[in-house]
Amino acid sequence: MLDQKYLQSLFLKITYLMCRALMPGLVMFRAVFIPPAVNEGFYVKLNPLKIGQHILHLHAEIPNVDLIQDVTYHLNVVPVKK
Repeated sequence: MLDQKYLQSLFLKITYLMCRALMPGLVMFRAVFIPPAVNEGFYVKLNPLKIGQHILHLHAEIPNVDLIQDVTYHLNVVPVKK
């Protein structure tokens, strides 16, 4: 049932480091802070895929707000060299 796949996060504090090259050998770094954010939605968890090509198609609709999301991923799973 979809209700079991719906998640809503608590407030997130996001910080990332921004890097800009001013000239060769001179790089400027700056910490960027994003105000509290949240994340929510339906999530899909897949079992490990076998080596080869796979198609993952996700479709969702909310008719009363005229929202349709239709995404297709073409995945190519390759062996990992150790």
